[in-house]
Amino acid sequence: MKTKLIYILFAMAMVFMAYSCKKDDSNTSLETLPKLGVDTVGGVNSFTVQQSVQELVIDPKIVYDGDPKNLQYLWKIYGGASVGGKTIVDTVGTNKQLKTFVNRNPGSYTAQLQVTDLTTTLKVQMTFTVIVSAPRPYGWLVAYEKQTGGSTDVSLIRSNEFVSTVATEEVMKDIYSQVNGSGINGVPLRIANNGTLIITDKTGVKVNAPDYKKISDFSQLFVGGAPAPQPEGLLDRSIGIHLINNGDIYWGSTTVFIGKVTLDAKGFKALPIPIRIYAKNSGVFDDLNKRFFKMEQQTGQATTFPSPVTNAKFGINLNYINKNLLFVGDGSTQTGNFLHQYAFFRDLDGSKTWLYGLNFGAETDPGLCLIDLTPMPDINSARFFETGTLGAMAIYATEKKIYSFTFSNNDNVAKDNRLGFTAPGNEVITKISLFKAVGSGYTTATSKNNKILFVATWDEAAKNGKVYLLDVNPLSGAVAAAPLRTISGFGKIKDMILKPS
Repeated sequence: MKTKLIYILFAMAMVFMAYSCKKDDSNTSLETLPKLGVDTVGGVNSFTVQQSVQELVIDPKIVYDGDPKNLQYLWKIYGGASVGGKTIVDTVGTNKQLKTFVNRNPGSYTAQLQVTDLTTTLKVQMTFTVIVSAPRPYGWLVAYEKQTGGSTDVSLIRSNEFVSTVATEEVMKDIYSQVNGSGINGVPLRIANNGTLIITDKTGVKVNAPDYKKISDFSQLFVGGAPAPQPEGLLDRSIGIHLINNGDIYWGSTTVFIGKVTLDAKGFKALPIPIRIYAKNSGVFDDLNKRFFKMEQQTGQATTFPSPVTNAKFGINLNYINKNLLFVGDGSTQTGNFLHQYAFFRDLDGSKTWLYGLNFGAETDPGLCLIDLTPMPDINSARFFETGTLGAMAIYATEKKIYSFTFSNNDNVAKDNRLGFTAPGNEVITKISLFKAVGSGYTTATSKNNKILFVATWDEAAKNGKVYLLDVNPLSGAVAAAPLRTISGFGKIKDMILKPS
């Protein structure tokens, strides 16, 4: 009996041990489940991208010691907009790495990643902040021939010299080809209409301001059919925009060109130098007959100016100048409507250069000043010009040097000639443009108006275009010799313009 009892107790012990072993096996199985998580240590959890044109890329570090094939990924973006009180949620990816363009309006959003282990159904989540900025915000546009030649592209420059919210600088290179796949055929002539109309020597395109996607090619820019494309320039300093194409002027609005401009039996050869005339479509200089004429508002009819009165000041006759026009710009007087314009002329034989002050509102006696600039250094070699709108000053540039001076209508004199910047090395100047705006984020008191000169240069040997930002005294016109900022890596720049938004 005793032996039987011992046997029973031994059997019970074995059952207990077996049960204990089974329980231990269960615990061991739980401990060896694959670990799953998102490693956030040292990772970036906030991203900024331009709406529609800059790809959002998030590549999280997943901690998992199982087979990666067992994991399923789901990316969503939400926040900001809602419909019927419900937040709009977009599914934007099913791969570990998120790569997507964000088409939502500028603002702050949340990108959420959900990772699922398909063998255990265990899920982990991680969120990231996504800041969507305007795709092509306020900045300085430069249009250039690509380094390889034969096509045009555009870049956008944002510097804290004129955009207060930028830490140092942002440069968005080749923004046209980035969106449209290739550049624009031809060499750039002008960029206009707040940067949305680009004209080359072979074609023209209109682009959508937010993302720079092409919305019209040359054939679509005209009402009633387009001419053979032979663009020569734009006239856009008054009302509307006018295209010079193969000697003809096509007048229009900011969206389309409507028809040809007609004048008189003499005919004309319009220079691609835009002239502001208050309450007119535009002013034009006829290089064939060396005269000015004006285009009326909302019509294709152009008219000449009347003959001057007897003893007109300086004997200026808008119907016949008999000099080559180089540039026309706004002056510092009557700035509200910019009635006063200042023009640089050169004698037909190239021997003298002149500054004409013109009031196109006083058609029969328009003279404000007529100053012989020939004594100024390098003036007869000057190719680029600017006039100030806060002070009676002007700037001129040769291929290498930039000078400035002041002038007086009352005394009919120019003085205070100064040498400023000199292009270094093999670089030659291809364009200058005086910044004439307050600046983004700046106030009237801290305005950058007339205080920055943008200078484009080109180094043919290095195939490198640069933009220099130079400090300018808005009253004296003095241009600094040393740049505030230098930005390189462009093609050969032919035009520059402010993009206001």
